[in-house]
Amino acid sequence: MLKQLQNYFQNTLISNDLPYPRPTDFFWFREHGKIEWIGIPKRELQQGQLDLLKGLFEMAEPENMSILSGKAKEWRDYLLLDGPLPVEPAESVRFIQFQTSGAITGSGEFSEALQEFFLGSTIIWIDPRNGIIAETGKAPLYDEDEIFSIARTLESDFYIKTFFYIGKTRHAYLPLKELFMQEREMFAESLTLIPGERVFMLEKIIPSSIAAHLPQNLNSLIKADIAPVLEEDPELLDTLLVFLKCGSNVSLAAKQLYIHRNTLQYRLEKFSERTGINLKDFHSSITVYLACLHGFRSN
Repeated sequence: MLKQLQNYFQNTLISNDLPYPRPTDFFWFREHGKIEWIGIPKRELQQGQLDLLKGLFEMAEPENMSILSGKAKEWRDYLLLDGPLPVEPAESVRFIQFQTSGAITGSGEFSEALQEFFLGSTIIWIDPRNGIIAETGKAPLYDEDEIFSIARTLESDFYIKTFFYIGKTRHAYLPLKELFMQEREMFAESLTLIPGERVFMLEKIIPSSIAAHLPQNLNSLIKADIAPVLEEDPELLDTLLVFLKCGSNVSLAAKQLYIHRNTLQYRLEKFSERTGINLKDFHSSITVYLACLHGFRSN
């Protein structure tokens, strides 16, 4: 549909990421759940057309660059513009990106609450929905479960969902800017591939990304040899996903599925009988996991 808009409006811009800073004479739109953005010159849009596009597409919120100062401005200028590195090269840095389900101003109660959780870190607002948390070696480093708890607390207090991408801790002498931009792309893809998750990391998104971009020949084999079994028994798809995510631990998976371990064992044996796949084999488990992720996306 973006191509149709590009053909209809003259002088449009297409980008896989929002330009930063954005040209002030453009409105930016993308299809819901997609990565690619289209910029349409404001002078080419009538009010009725703008209202229609707002209803059909996700519209980028206005930027709030002017409120940044101090370390937040320094990090913003380094990561998204051409500013210098704000810390010493030997210092350790981790970036946590976040996106909210609704617009938030760069100040106020939500920002204060976020800062309370990430004491000692710098919060950089990119726009009213997106931001970056720059953690240096002095800041406490939360793990995935702790950040998930933060997301739950923010939703409980402010009735808004917050999604996080936890980057890797790296020394500042590495190419932080380039690595951050790669993580930014991964975050955007994560929100599309795993919409039910709140906290993303590289090791969580890689399997889903591989499953989404399987070569056609592998895709055809999965559809022929594994997918029919999963389609006949949709409950089996969830069972296998939980079992494999639990490291093939039957007791732990049964507990998470709220079923008896014998029931789980029966389902797994039934799958192996139908497909001839031994779930105790490492390579087989990886193959089945990718097939399940592929089936989850299809559903």
